[in-house]
Amino acid sequence: MTMNRIRSSTRRTFRRVHILPSLLTVGNFSCGFISIVLCLNALFFSTRAQILEEQPSAGDSAVVQAAPLDPTLGAEERKARRNTLALETVPGARARAGFLFHWACIVIFFGMVFDMLDGKIARAMGASTPFGTELDSLADVTTFGIAPAIIVNTISLAAMPASHAWWSQVITFGLIFAICAVLRLARYNIESGTADKNIFSGLPSPAAAGCVVSAVLIAQGDYAWVDAAASWLVGLPFLGGETGQVKARLLAVFLLVPGLLMVSTVPFVHVSNRYLSGKKSFTILVLAVLLLVLVWHEPRFMLFVCFNGYMLAGLVLWVRKRLWGAKPPADGAPLTRTASAPGIYVASSGGPSGTAGSDVAGGSGLAGAATPSGPTAPSGQASVTDVPGSTGESKSSRTASASGANGTGEER
Repeated sequence: MTMNRIRSSTRRTFRRVHILPSLLTVGNFSCGFISIVLCLNALFFSTRAQILEEQPSAGDSAVVQAAPLDPTLGAEERKARRNTLALETVPGARARAGFLFHWACIVIFFGMVFDMLDGKIARAMGASTPFGTELDSLADVTTFGIAPAIIVNTISLAAMPASHAWWSQVITFGLIFAICAVLRLARYNIESGTADKNIFSGLPSPAAAGCVVSAVLIAQGDYAWVDAAASWLVGLPFLGGETGQVKARLLAVFLLVPGLLMVSTVPFVHVSNRYLSGKKSFTILVLAVLLLVLVWHEPRFMLFVCFNGYMLAGLVLWVRKRLWGAKPPADGAPLTRTASAPGIYVASSGGPSGTAGSDVAGGSGLAGAATPSGPTAPSGQASVTDVPGSTGESKSSRTASASGANGTGEER
């Protein structure tokens, strides 16, 4: 009887799903699938260009190349001639391959928009369900884990068709990135109910995909500084070859950086929840508008700066906290807890004047205000004094053990 009741409940759960959030999640998955298909088509045209270089065909004539520009031809005829140009001339095949690689990267950013909207709309509708969570994770694995790895792999194969030893290394780098994305999303599903809503533990998978894809766009763009750097690196023994091959090798190695950061515990700010949700200052609105204008004006460069700057900023703040963060207080030192941040304890100096020191338990790195220390605690305990918050209300002093004040979890 109990099993029949469970089965009946399961059937009712899967018969009724929230349509709009699920459609947006399916749109995210579709972007990842389209990106993979575009990469395969781009690899075909790149291979076609290499075959034409080795065996020139009659299609390289000036007549075929000028046919798509002939105004006397109809639209369908020009389209057919353009396809012939892409298949039978080296410049045409290379141009088509670059075009397809470009759009394979662009649709990843469309997937990010779908991924952001499905969660926002699901929470606004009160439609957050386990089915939606699992569907979202599967879509994220495809769009932000598998698709970027395939983009870099196909670009590397197109740039170095004869380097069989490098193929295995590129596949290994891509596999590591995809596996890290799967592990990252599995861990996120477990921690999402208890984690801080304004902080990610590890680099989020959309940001990792953005770092990789924006680097691909920069490598394909017409930037003199990128070409100059690649030309300078040609002389290195492990990056030797043509400029395109150097770029492909650097992209493959770069996969490891955001991939490993996804499974790390480095804290990264949740930009949407921290800066875009709720009422914010007018300055944030102005900065957001300026950022959008810059992205619209120079999308390749600004997307690279935004995503990789976000990754670099999280790393710098984490290293700064690890190296220069305050040390926990000595045993028996009085601790002061701020009313505005209940999880922050400030150690008093214990001097004659009774002023508070600047060491923070747990290494949060915040300095305490000068306040009278609390009553002397018994041996093995620390005196904790509550500091008034921004409203001016004072709280009573209380005693807590030093081990309990520090806590065992990660402070943010």
